[in-house]
Amino acid sequence: AIICFLCLVIAKCLNVDRKRRSLFIFMSVFGNTGFIGIPLVQLMCGEMSAFYASILEAANDILIFTFGIFIMQKASEEEKGFSLKNFLNPCFIGSVIGLILFVFQIKLPGFIAGPVEMLSSATTPVAMIVLGFQLGGLKLKDFCGDKLCYAAVLMKLVIAPLITFAVLKIWASSYPADTTLLIDMGMPVAVMSALLSQKYDNDTALATKAILISTLGLFVSVPLCTLLISLL
Repeated sequence: AIICFLCLVIAKCLNVDRKRRSLFIFMSVFGNTGFIGIPLVQLMCGEMSAFYASILEAANDILIFTFGIFIMQKASEEEKGFSLKNFLNPCFIGSVIGLILFVFQIKLPGFIAGPVEMLSSATTPVAMIVLGFQLGGLKLKDFCGDKLCYAAVLMKLVIAPLITFAVLKIWASSYPADTTLLIDMGMPVAVMSALLSQKYDNDTALATKAILISTLGLFVSVPLCTLLISLL
């Protein structure tokens, strides 16, 4: 909520239109907690933290396909209002089913688990291919002068971890849940921002630039998160 409020203030100061404002909020809130977040948490904090990171990733996915789609759709000129049917999109349903299977430790039979695992393994490469095509349409000069892009990167890599640190210091927190949350909040912009931008006719170039720059900016957020963890 704090991050969303700050995004609205920044967007107002930069005189950002409704569509780019919704994308700015999405990029500032949702990070790459799966493909990058889980391995990084495991490397920095161990197996138990990776378990917590998996739970946070499931929660992140559910929020993306509910709140994330809500703000992106609401800003779309083609959509006049929000419909509950958007909660029934395949990704949201899959996330809920996966969470239920995880919580109740339900094991799927091999003839179902095999194809599902293959589809799961294909999602990241497909997303990277789509992102690569979008990057191919950009020129080097496109990365210069976009204040909103750099504001989103700053929000995601620096401000979000600092806010999380402040909240964790105020409220009692326990290891390794606190360190996992702190690291996840400093992850790069989620790739889904580019995919949903394309779907809802938003600024795909802005999302693509923010993803690339924030991913390269991990050399800033990782040391920052390491420092903040030592101060918890």
